[in-house]
Amino acid sequence: MDIENDHFLVKFHVKENYLKVIDKGQSIVFGYYLMVEPPQSIQ
Repeated sequence: MDIENDHFLVKFHVKENYLKVIDKGQSIVFGYYLMVEPPQSIQ
């Protein structure tokens, strides 16, 4: 979901997919840095 100013909201339906993204860290997607920060309620 595009939430303006080149920011996107992503929701994961499978916990394993979410954990894979968190463990992998920063990525480059289509020439843009993808940085993921877990929400406060999950930390």
